[in-house]
Amino acid sequence: MSGLLYNYYMRAVPPPLRKLLLPIISSPDTLRQLVAYGSISVTCFITDILLLKLFLVLQLPLSVAVSCAYLSAVTLQFFLNKYVTFRAFDRVLLAQGRTYFAVTGFNWLLALAFVEVGVRMFHVHPMTAKYASVPVIFVVGFIANRHLTFGAGITATVRRYLLLRP
Repeated sequence: MSGLLYNYYMRAVPPPLRKLLLPIISSPDTLRQLVAYGSISVTCFITDILLLKLFLVLQLPLSVAVSCAYLSAVTLQFFLNKYVTFRAFDRVLLAQGRTYFAVTGFNWLLALAFVEVGVRMFHVHPMTAKYASVPVIFVVGFIANRHLTFGAGITATVRRYLLLRP
């Protein structure tokens, strides 16, 4: 994304929100990655739904249909983020896959916690709680995948953090 387009988008964001977003959207490339990550997430969500419908039409058992659709969408998301969003060719595919699995598992636990807390403590419908978790999971997933999965990796990131700590 060009610097001109980046400046245009940043001027459109209200100043208090801009100050909050600057650490995340610190460069035009990061903004490009964020937009690509969001687009790929929506694409994979639609893929998940369409495959689930297809598998149900084919009369696969429900647990098999849900699992196959989800695993297909997650695999597609991994490869699209690896090659399109983050253009991450530095680390071995298997190492990135393990980290991606850990980040995806953490996000699943986060979504589960949102739904449980929403239902038990705030007495909201489970779908409302699930919808409330989406922005948090999106941001956590983007940052974790950018720095851990498709960045230096968990070990290198932790080492760097420990070295930079006062």
